[in-house]
Amino acid sequence: MIIRDTCGIPTLHYFLVDVTDPATLNVDLGQDFSLCPGEDSLLDGTSTLVTYEWQDGSTNPTFLAPGGGIYWLEYTNVCGTQRDSVEIFPVLPPTVDLGPDSTICSGVTLTLDVPLSGVTFVWQDNSVDSTFDVTLGGQYFVTATNQCGVDSDTINVFVDDPNALTIDLGDDFNICSGADSTIDVFRPGVTFEWQDGSTDSVYQITGPGLYWVEHTNA
Repeated sequence: MIIRDTCGIPTLHYFLVDVTDPATLNVDLGQDFSLCPGEDSLLDGTSTLVTYEWQDGSTNPTFLAPGGGIYWLEYTNVCGTQRDSVEIFPVLPPTVDLGPDSTICSGVTLTLDVPLSGVTFVWQDNSVDSTFDVTLGGQYFVTATNQCGVDSDTINVFVDDPNALTIDLGDDFNICSGADSTIDVFRPGVTFEWQDGSTDSVYQITGPGLYWVEHTNA
């Protein structure tokens, strides 16, 4: 701007004017992300020529997010207001449970399943699927890992031998009056039922008669 002084001599005067472009209200809190238990994250929205307001009413350029949730920041200047939000997902360390030790029949497949998402797996043979098929007896274990921790579990699997169901009460025999005889048919992993409904593996015979036992496994 040109202004003439009292002597008629032109003099230049400069006025500084700040022009704010509404497009500069570019709030960007970044991509959604996850946090482990006990962690926090510093959200930084520092900019120039704006005022700040977070979801809790605080007005600092930064906000310490204490865990999972949706957080937003609002910029305001003379030209308007703009907001951006970010969601923080809480992530728990993995917990692995293969269940109790198990017995399967020969020829049967037992599928061990770890229904967890967002984790990596390593089984005892270094396979990395979330499931493992067991057909042989032995000890099996898996380790699960995510950004928040590691957990593992072990299971023992036993395979029943079909021959375990072969029980021989022996030949018929005589018993003297007043005498008794004991029959022991114990087999691991087998349940028993005698002709009188008893379920012990040992049976006491005290007199003549027809005796039988039924045995069952997995």
